[in-house]
Amino acid sequence: MRLLLRGTLLLTVIALLAAMLTGPATASAIEDFADHDGQRHCASTAGPGTTYLLSWVVRTYGGRPGGTLRDCTSGGASEHKDGRALDWTLDARNAADRAAAHRFLTALAAPDRAGNPAALARRMGVMYVIWDDHIYAAYRGFAKAPYLHAACPRRKGCSPTLRHRDHVHLSLSRAGAAAQTSFFRARGVPRVPVLQPGTRLLDPDATASWTATVTPGRTVRTPFRLERGRTYRVVLEGRYRYGAGQRVADAACVWAPRRRTWVPDAQGLTLGGRTPAGRDCANAGAGRPVHELSWTARRTGPAALHLPRRGRAANGGVRVHFLAPTMPQAEVTRATPAHAPAPRAATRPGPRARPLHKERLTLPARARKGRVTTRSLREGARYRVVVTGTARSGNTAYDGGCVRYAGRLRPQHSLDLSRPGADHFALHVQGSPVPMRARRGSRLCSAAHAYVGSFVAPVRGRARVQVWDPTARAGVTRRTSGALTVRVVRLGRTRPGRLS
Repeated sequence: MRLLLRGTLLLTVIALLAAMLTGPATASAIEDFADHDGQRHCASTAGPGTTYLLSWVVRTYGGRPGGTLRDCTSGGASEHKDGRALDWTLDARNAADRAAAHRFLTALAAPDRAGNPAALARRMGVMYVIWDDHIYAAYRGFAKAPYLHAACPRRKGCSPTLRHRDHVHLSLSRAGAAAQTSFFRARGVPRVPVLQPGTRLLDPDATASWTATVTPGRTVRTPFRLERGRTYRVVLEGRYRYGAGQRVADAACVWAPRRRTWVPDAQGLTLGGRTPAGRDCANAGAGRPVHELSWTARRTGPAALHLPRRGRAANGGVRVHFLAPTMPQAEVTRATPAHAPAPRAATRPGPRARPLHKERLTLPARARKGRVTTRSLREGARYRVVVTGTARSGNTAYDGGCVRYAGRLRPQHSLDLSRPGADHFALHVQGSPVPMRARRGSRLCSAAHAYVGSFVAPVRGRARVQVWDPTARAGVTRRTSGALTVRVVRLGRTRPGRLS
C-alpha cells in the first residue's frame, strides 16, 4: 500500500510539473474559465478540437478512445450531439486507469508558470469533466464535486456507464470544440469559425481567427454570415504581383516606380463590395505588410472578398483575417522571408596581382558568392564585360541580363516584394551592378542569352564577380543549376607586367 501511495504521489508531482512547464508555443493570453453552455442544436460532425483532444489524451495518458458524436434523436440534451463532448475509455476498477485519470485531472487544474489556475483546462476550453461519480466543472474552478446522473435515483443499481466508472466524459466550450483556443492553435490544429448557436452568424468573440487567401481575379465568400451593424476586427496581410517588374501591391497600397514609394491603391481588395482599408501606406514596405481595421457590416449575410486581376502575369495574394479582440495579431501574420542583401560596393583595394587585360570566368549558380578574378583591375580604368549562358536558382531562371518570369525574360525582377525596385540576379563586379544590354539588336533581353556592358573599376586589385541572388540565405537547392560565362576585357592601353 505504501509503495502504491508513493507511486501515486510521484505521478501527481510529475503531472503538476508537466502542466506548469509545458505550455503553448505562442504568447497568447490565457482564456477565462469556460461558462456553462449546454447543447442547443445538433451537429453532423464532431468539432476539430473535440476530435484532436480525444486522440491527444489517449496518446498522452493511455486508455482507449470511446467516441465523440452522438445521434440527436437519442436521450436528452448532451454536448455529444453538437460535437463538443468526448468519451475516454478507462476503468475505475483498474489501478493504472485510475492513476491515468488522476494525472490528467491534476494537469488540468494545475497552475502555469505565470500562476494562472487551471491553465491547461482553460487553454483547452474544458467546460467540465465527469469521472467515477464526480464532476469537475470550470464554473466551479474545477473543484471536485459529487455527481449523480439524472436517470439514477441513487448510485446503487446505477450502471457503470451512467456513473462514469467505465469512461471519462469531457465537454468543451464552443471555442474549444472549434479548436479556436490557444491549446489547439499552438499545436497547429485546423480550426473552424464559431457560429452563434442555431445560426450561421459568426461569433467574433469566440472565433480567435478565421483566415482566407484571396488571389488576383478571385472572389472568396465567407462560410458564415455577418450581422448588419456589427463591427468586426479585420487584418489584411501580404503582397502580390499584378504583372512583371515592379507591378506589386498589397491589400490597400500599390508600388509607384517613378516615385519609388507605396501609394493608396484605388483597385485594392474589396470586402463586402467596398474597399475596407484606409489610405495609410506606412506599413506597406515593412517586414509585415499589415493593415488592421474595424469593419462594420452593412447587411446581414456572407461577405465577398475580391481582389481585381489587373494583368496576365499576376501571382501571389492577400490573406484576410477575422480576429477576436484579444487575439494577438502576430500569431496569424507572417514575417516576410529574409532575402540576401545586395553585394556591397568595394571601398578598399583587393589583393594585388598582375594587371587584367582579358580574363574569362565561370559563375555556377551554386557558387552564391561568385568568383574572384586571378588578375588585378586598375582603379579608374574602364572594362568591357560579355556574359553568355543561362542558370537557375531554385524556381528562378536567369541569364546575364534578364530574369524569366511568367514565361518571358524580363530586364528587371525582384523576388523581394517589399522592395519591388530591386534588380535581382543582376551582374555585380566589385560589389557594383554592371548595366547590361543584348549583344545584338536593340532589345533589353537576348534570345541568344548574350549580353555586353562596361564599368569603371572603383578600386584596384582582384575583383569579385557575382550575380545578386536574393535566395542565398536559403541555401542551395536541387533546382539550382547552370552557369554564366563572363569575359572581362580592359579597354585602352596598359603597360603589361606591373602589379596593380
